[in-house]
Amino acid sequence: MNLQHFKYVVEVEKTGSISQAAENLYMNQPNLSKAIKDLERSLGITLFHRTSRGVTPTAEGKEFLEFARNILSQVEKMQAHFSGQNQNVHTLRLSIPRSSYIAEAFTAFVGSLDPQKGMDITFVEVGTLQAIKNILEEKHHLAIIRYQSMYESYYLRFLEDLGLEWEEFWEFESLVLMSQNHPLTACPQLDVQQLQPYVEIVHDDHSIPNFPMRETQTPSRRIYVQDRGSQMDLLTRVPVTYMWVSPMPRDLLERNGLVQRKCAAAHHMTQKDVLVYPKGRLPGLEQQFIEKLKEARAQVEATPVF
Repeated sequence: MNLQHFKYVVEVEKTGSISQAAENLYMNQPNLSKAIKDLERSLGITLFHRTSRGVTPTAEGKEFLEFARNILSQVEKMQAHFSGQNQNVHTLRLSIPRSSYIAEAFTAFVGSLDPQKGMDITFVEVGTLQAIKNILEEKHHLAIIRYQSMYESYYLRFLEDLGLEWEEFWEFESLVLMSQNHPLTACPQLDVQQLQPYVEIVHDDHSIPNFPMRETQTPSRRIYVQDRGSQMDLLTRVPVTYMWVSPMPRDLLERNGLVQRKCAAAHHMTQKDVLVYPKGRLPGLEQQFIEKLKEARAQVEATPVF
């Protein structure tokens, strides 16, 4: 028996469904069912009545759930207490989408910290579902998730069901990023059909459909890449490539010899960046990072797009 078992039982009771609980916990249903049965076997009790309409706790299950919730609550309080105990160490864990303006904000944020203090900072670029999982399981302090605006109701219900808080940060139209030497650079505004002869670089993240214009391409003209450095190298050194991106700062474009262009279809597929964090937690360092994020957004919004 461990804390993870307590989380399993609480989630099953909350959803009334092992399959739904497994989905919320990012598990396979058979693995969750086995874990619950193993726990019941070790305790010598039955925790849930199982019916075709779902599951409900038994009398002993209700008693166990009360203990489990109390234990999880105490553990969370202990972690919250000790995570801010050492004032001589900058501690922050962030999960973000692969986005240049956010990376620029993070660099500015680190540069603003007191170098005399220690640092324990985690900064990972992941897809939306993994970012949410990092908040729930890895105790990340803040995540930024990105989704198409048309799917907003789905994601906000999902966050609400998980007991997380969120704030909308930015809504934008995706742009086409390409080398200054790309054959289409001279076009001030593109049409999706113009892109078809060229090679699209795609974030190798299938957890959400970040930039849906991919479907206009044939699979033979895509390159799936995770590393942002490799993406930039491909764009600059192979000028028949392009990417769908969030708007980028001028200095980053100039440093890499890149340009960004509007596309006639992009306004139909706006994107949103949303801040996500545990309930009741958005203290100093997170707010300090968000201020740098706002500055980076302002710089991007001031960058002309032709």
